[in-house]
Amino acid sequence: MKKKILLLGSKGNLATKIINFYKNNKNVSEKFVLIKSFKKIKNKNDLKKIINVKNLNFIINCIGYTDVEKSEKNQKIAYFANSVIPKWLSELLKKNKKIFVMHFSTDHVYSPKKNIKNREDSFKAINIYSKSKLAGENFIKKINSIILRINFFGKFKKRERESLCYWMKDNLEQNKIIQGYSNIYFSPLHSSTISKYVFDILKNPYRGIYNLGSKNKISKYEYLKILAKGLKLNHSLIKKHSYSNYKAKVKRPKNMGMNINKLMKKFKFTASDIKFEIKKNINDYKK
Repeated sequence: MKKKILLLGSKGNLATKIINFYKNNKNVSEKFVLIKSFKKIKNKNDLKKIINVKNLNFIINCIGYTDVEKSEKNQKIAYFANSVIPKWLSELLKKNKKIFVMHFSTDHVYSPKKNIKNREDSFKAINIYSKSKLAGENFIKKINSIILRINFFGKFKKRERESLCYWMKDNLEQNKIIQGYSNIYFSPLHSSTISKYVFDILKNPYRGIYNLGSKNKISKYEYLKILAKGLKLNHSLIKKHSYSNYKAKVKRPKNMGMNINKLMKKFKFTASDIKFEIKKNINDYKK
């Protein structure tokens, strides 16, 4: 019998990629039934009605407010999406051991002083976005769940203008000089790769908090340079720049590189290289 998955926040960038992966992979659609929820949640009762699905096996929570700068201005909105809804979900499923929840968090919870790859227990939130996501984690981890700390890229139909790749491409095509941060590191995955991991994990899920990223980290500057070269844009217009939390409107973590050994060993997965993931991003814009 196929297992039922309820996808919350189905309009979001990652959710749409998960839906596309499900539609385009027969091996996945043969094992799972994906139920999409586009309904707005205003209160706990709204959420209760949405998750009231007969014989439900999994919930994937893609609801989130992810704009770092806007989170500082719209703190209530950030905490509602990233903390309050997870709190309600935790309360509603407190006694339910049959439903397994997959919840997405962020690599922004890491802000180490040393240039290391962050393990799951080395978190330190320094802005409203990361603090609200960390608060949400604390609620979700109380129930039958897996929390995946991620960072992803890709080409998206909605909110495309907010992506780093689109911003770079748009400016370089107009021959504008842009700055790439050489002191901010991350280890993202392409959205299609994360989508594959999602269904692989749900085949045999384990509880816990895990980092999900590429096996190596890269600076935002290096990422933009590789992208620009791959898209045959004038990469000399990308200038190396250092991010300063003292001068910035919002504090950002500078080292979001993640140690993914825990997840790779637990699920027996093979880690992906960052340059391979960026090639997927390049191909997005060549189609």
